[in-house]
Amino acid sequence: MADYEFVKTEVEGNILKVTMNRPEVYNAIHIHMHQEMDKVWNDFAANPDLWVAVLTGAGEKAFSAGNDLKATAQGITGEMPASGFAGLANRLDREKPIVGAVNGFAMGGGMETAISCDVLIAADTATFALAGSEGWLLRGRWRRSETFPSDRPQSCDRDDAVRPQGWRC
Repeated sequence: MADYEFVKTEVEGNILKVTMNRPEVYNAIHIHMHQEMDKVWNDFAANPDLWVAVLTGAGEKAFSAGNDLKATAQGITGEMPASGFAGLANRLDREKPIVGAVNGFAMGGGMETAISCDVLIAADTATFALAGSEGWLLRGRWRRSETFPSDRPQSCDRDDAVRPQGWRC
């Protein structure tokens, strides 16, 4: 795989590990990182020796804070790839699975990136948040107990968090 400035890639056997590598800004994604990730996913799709990818974020605090608002405010621009946020959100023709390994928070576009993966594995420290025009539409930690039984305690950040139907804290 090629060398990238904002993304780290490692190949182990038939597995590609992709790490969003901007921990100093909680792996916030600006246009140049979108473009790099688009190339990563294009190369992954084209390589018959790679069967599965694992996507994670560098550092212990965040999977991804989503869109890099500071870069946008500074006028850092470029063409957004047709494949969408993180080169992944609009990539609907994938033939290989991508596993999201969520450590820390996944907020806004970071959550969009996480749910664009085929499978999510969330650390105990994982927190998901999606903003809307009325504030946070979704915030907290959830486990789908019907699908993924757990003997660990279920928890949420707030009692008044909006929970998806069928999910419990």
